[in-house]
Amino acid sequence: MPKRPSSKQRRFVFLTLSLIVFGMAYYTGNRYSDNTLPAIAGVLLRPPHPLPEFQLSSRDDTRFDQSQLEGSWSLLGFAEQTAQPSPLLRLTQVHNRFSAEPELQQQLRFIYIDDGSDPARHVMLEQIGERFLTLQGDPATLQEMRARFGATQGEEEAPLFLIGPAGRIHALFTSFQEGASIAADIKTLINHYR
Repeated sequence: MPKRPSSKQRRFVFLTLSLIVFGMAYYTGNRYSDNTLPAIAGVLLRPPHPLPEFQLSSRDDTRFDQSQLEGSWSLLGFAEQTAQPSPLLRLTQVHNRFSAEPELQQQLRFIYIDDGSDPARHVMLEQIGERFLTLQGDPATLQEMRARFGATQGEEEAPLFLIGPAGRIHALFTSFQEGASIAADIKTLINHYR
């Protein structure tokens, strides 16, 4: 029976893969640089990456796929217990920052994805506001979806992904970036693409 990799080994592999992905994104961004894009504190993807295919369900078991992210801006985060601060906390912080700007808040959806093991949490989250959506999938589906987004389960650096109205990933925000800074970046990008 093969020995399971240690926590340090998994972190090393994740860090190495992250550096490769960010290096490729940096190279691609510089190769196709668009100096008209605004500077943000988060990681701006140049050009924006196509949204990977996925299929999840909402709390009432309605099918939800990548096509339903088209038409408005979305901030998406995967449930991650080891990340501090948690993606859920950061989504809520950004949501609260936009509460003073209802016009901007109506242009952005907040999407939290987990395995659906806590239905009460889904009910509570959807009461935050009509723009807050919780989605769920079985563990295998979520693992595959995380991999397609470049996020690994168990990582301490659980990013939030900003998806544009055309269904492309424009930016990502690591846990080092606070809610106020993420909100400012999103506002900058929404205003830029108006």
